[in-house]
Amino acid sequence: MFAHWTGSAVDLDPRAFLRSYAMRKITTLAIATATLLIAACNTVEGVGKDVRSAGDTVAKTADGAK
Repeated sequence: MFAHWTGSAVDLDPRAFLRSYAMRKITTLAIATATLLIAACNTVEGVGKDVRSAGDTVAKTADGAK
């Protein structure tokens, strides 16, 4: 994977290793970011439902006090 054929021997290419390492880091970071964004969307949706529920409760209480 990190070596290439030169005809008579196999030479290790350190740049190929670094590119592969960087690509793994970038891929891992992208997956972690996507996971957090998906979790954040669900959290914001849950907060929205809680706020709506609280608003409905306040509205019902206000209507009952009239």
